[in-house]
Amino acid sequence: CTAYGCPAHCKTSDGRCDKCGPDYLGASRQFMAAYEADPHFFEAYFNEGMSLERLGEYDKAIEAYEQYLKLFPQKKEKCAEVFFQIAVIYEQTGKDRAAFDTYKDYIKKWGKVGRMDRLLESHVKIGRIYWGNRKYRDAISEFNRVLKIYEGLRENQRNELDTGADAAAQALFYLGEAKLLDFEKIKLKLPE
Repeated sequence: CTAYGCPAHCKTSDGRCDKCGPDYLGASRQFMAAYEADPHFFEAYFNEGMSLERLGEYDKAIEAYEQYLKLFPQKKEKCAEVFFQIAVIYEQTGKDRAAFDTYKDYIKKWGKVGRMDRLLESHVKIGRIYWGNRKYRDAISEFNRVLKIYEGLRENQRNELDTGADAAAQALFYLGEAKLLDFEKIKLKLPE
């Protein structure tokens, strides 16, 4: 194997490198065995979901994540992350309505418990779905929420963000696009 890729003789039938590629299928099986041996091993459910997601087994990943939510509701921060990940899967698989509803639910149920990054991302993702459906007023409202939340953070809170600053930047971009759309509507009357 090299920095430029793996030669064909290294590849397994599922396309991963036998020497250096992650074995998500094997990992999924091991996580399943782990929680069968110890049903209270909460990380196994989450990690199985992640492995299944990497394999493209999205429905099974959602099932594993939902099982986590059902069995370990007391682990609020992790539940928030799991719930957000379900929304991401819906979005990645083109299930916009389910993604939209799940992001909205995330904000209501987990917005105060989960990471600030995820709250900001949820608002941006909802705004982008509105934008894609040409519901610009609703989209602008979501993007303004992102900026209001972001600007209300103390500097140390902003410095702790991973993806939240990017969410704020996306909100600013879309708000700029909205201004351009407004300008396109203006009809100038020039003297002849």
